[in-house]
Amino acid sequence: MKIYHVPVVHSTMDLAVEYINQQGGGPFIIHADQQTNGRGRMGRVWHGAGGNIYASLVMPIAQLAIAPYCGFAMGVCLMNQLKPYLLPGQLFLKWPNDILYNNQKVVGILCQTHQWRGQYYIIIGFGINLAPNEWGGYLPIPTPRDELLSNIGIDYIFWHEKIVAGGFMAIKPQWLADSMPLNHPITTTINGVKQSGFFGGVDDDGGLFFTHPNQIPEKIIVGDIELV
Repeated sequence: MKIYHVPVVHSTMDLAVEYINQQGGGPFIIHADQQTNGRGRMGRVWHGAGGNIYASLVMPIAQLAIAPYCGFAMGVCLMNQLKPYLLPGQLFLKWPNDILYNNQKVVGILCQTHQWRGQYYIIIGFGINLAPNEWGGYLPIPTPRDELLSNIGIDYIFWHEKIVAGGFMAIKPQWLADSMPLNHPITTTINGVKQSGFFGGVDDDGGLFFTHPNQIPEKIIVGDIELV
């Protein structure tokens, strides 16, 4: 997979759109040493200090139906690439798009689609904290970032092909194996009210099962959870 590098960028996702509009193609990865205007889900800011990985992977897609599953595929891919450097049980996925290390967020994933000349693309932005910082955890991984990004690109194609062939169901077992334990206490906001409950897994489309204290499950499609 082609990998492009820029020292400083406002947003690798915005730059990815520019690259698509100039040349099309893909798959490819764009990464930067520093990002000045990165973003997360729901308009949140992703801190862009030096020493971390700020990247976007671009993949042409034949149908938009698989777009909601691409972030899950990238989560499994990143877990696959990062786990070998860490002790078992230290790293896990938090629905829908974060990776936690010792219960601190160290990876964020954000997806968007783009169309150019009749071709659809998925742009998967991801940030990996590799340097000590003031707002959360970081991963003590010694591997050179070019090698890590190359491996991520190769591995993502593997998981992407699975969701193209079988949707979320094709990666659901691995996603659950990499996620937080079932029945882990969590909180979420439903209809503007913060509620406490338990992680009940995910359905066949990636929706969250939020188990209320009375054991009644509720499916959540869009939202965030926090660990207790």
